[in-house]
Amino acid sequence: MKHALRIVLRGITNDQIDPSVDVLKATALPLLKRFGIDGEELELKIIRRGMPPKGGGEVIFACPVKKVLKPIQYIDPGKIKRIRGMAYPSLNLFGQGVPPDSKSNGGFYQEHLE
Repeated sequence: MKHALRIVLRGITNDQIDPSVDVLKATALPLLKRFGIDGEELELKIIRRGMPPKGGGEVIFACPVKKVLKPIQYIDPGKIKRIRGMAYPSLNLFGQGVPPDSKSNGGFYQEHLE
């Protein structure tokens, strides 16, 4: 029997070039669950965030081994019901016009829904 995958990733977790670890957590994990990869062994845990240029972030990814994946049919993508955001402090961003909290930007997105 194969053992579940458990890896520790270190470095930059959030930058302007690549999808952040939060995007992967919000999109990849639900997709894996649709394929039948689920349970307590499936996890993407953010231990510490890392910003460019120094990094220093740490993420733990754990995934069980499945012999057979459940097939899925993705025909109707549906409508966008809401947009969520996440704010976290970073010394690199302060002083560059980025507000320290998400409340200041929430109204803009709410106007464009529905």
